[in-house]
Amino acid sequence: MSDEPRREALVTGTADGPADHERREDDRPQPHEQVVPITADPAGTTRAAAREQIPVRIQAEEPPPGPAELGEPMVLVGKPRLASRPGAFTAEPDAPPDSVIDGGDLEGLTVRAASLRGDEHRYYADPRQDAFAIGPLVAGKNATALLVCVADGVGSQPKSHLGSAAVTRFLRQEITPYAEKLLDPTAESGLRKRCAEVTAHVSQRLEHEAAQRQVPARALSTTLVAALIGPDTGGGHHRAVLLAVGDSPAFMLRDGQFEQIFGQSAAGELAGAATEALPSRGAEPVVMVADLGPGDVLVLCTDGLGNPMANSSVSDQLVKWWQGGPPSLPAFFWQMSFRAQSFGDDRTAVCVWIG
Repeated sequence: MSDEPRREALVTGTADGPADHERREDDRPQPHEQVVPITADPAGTTRAAAREQIPVRIQAEEPPPGPAELGEPMVLVGKPRLASRPGAFTAEPDAPPDSVIDGGDLEGLTVRAASLRGDEHRYYADPRQDAFAIGPLVAGKNATALLVCVADGVGSQPKSHLGSAAVTRFLRQEITPYAEKLLDPTAESGLRKRCAEVTAHVSQRLEHEAAQRQVPARALSTTLVAALIGPDTGGGHHRAVLLAVGDSPAFMLRDGQFEQIFGQSAAGELAGAATEALPSRGAEPVVMVADLGPGDVLVLCTDGLGNPMANSSVSDQLVKWWQGGPPSLPAFFWQMSFRAQSFGDDRTAVCVWIG
C-alpha cells in the first residue's frame, strides 16, 4: 500500500475526485444518505488498486411509516386452546405447504388470496386440504378475464388435498374455451348448460387423476366455488359468472355488509348431511351472475372462513379490514390468521376488490 495520504472521492465514475478541502457543500452526505465503502480488488484489476477503499454515496430509502410488525393474530372468538403455529411436518409425501399467499392486479381488479392449514390439521400433522387458483385467461379477441376459484377437500377422504389442488388446475384449462360465451350477456340462455359441461369435464379429469394414482375416485373428493370476471363493461362494472359444487360459500361485501351469493349454506341447514362434491357424474353446479361495481369486494372461501363469519365479531372485523381497499399481502395473511375458538378447519379465501 502507498504511504502517501489517501484521498476520498464521491461517486464520479473514477477514483480521482476532489480533495476533502475542495468539496462543495452540496457534495457532503445528506440526511438518509449513507456512505458505502468499496474495497479495491486485491489483484489490482480496479483503477483504485493502490487505494484501500473508495467511499461511495448512495441514496437510502426513507424509513417506513408506522410499525412494521403485525404481531400475533387477533383473537376474535373465545379462547382458542391450540397454538397458532405450523407444528410438526406432515408425513404425507404429496402434502402442500402449510400456508400459501398470492395476489395481483388486472384492469380495475385487485386480488388477494390466502390458504392456511387449520389448527386441527396442524395439531395432528395432517395436510392442508384447501386449495385456490387465481389468474387471467383469454376470453375472446382482445379480451382478458379473471378466473378465481377455491376448493375444499372433503375431510373424511385421505387424498382430498390432491383433489382440491387438481380441480383448481383443471378448471382453468376446461373453462377457457367457454369463457367468451359465458361472459356474453346475449348468450344467457345457454349459461347453465355451458357451466354444467365445464363441471363435467373437470369431474372426468379428476376421475382420471384418481385412476392414475390408483386410488378410488372418492378419495379425491372436493368442493369447488369459482368466479369468471369479465372486462370493464362501462363505469367500472364487471360481469361475473359464478358456479359452485358443494358447500364452499361466496360473499359480496357491499355497503358495509356481507351478502351470501348462493343463499344459505346447505351445511348450515342440514347438519350432518353429506357434502356434494367432485368427482361426480351427476353433480350439477349452482350458477349465478353478478354485476360487480366500484367498491364491491367479491369473496370466495371455504367453510373454514364461512362458518366463523356467522359470528358477528368475525364478520364485523372483516368488514373493517376489507371495505377500505385491498391490504398488502402480509397484512391479508395476518388478517386471515385470526383466532376463533372451535373453528379449527383449514381457512382459505380469495378476495377481489373492484375499482
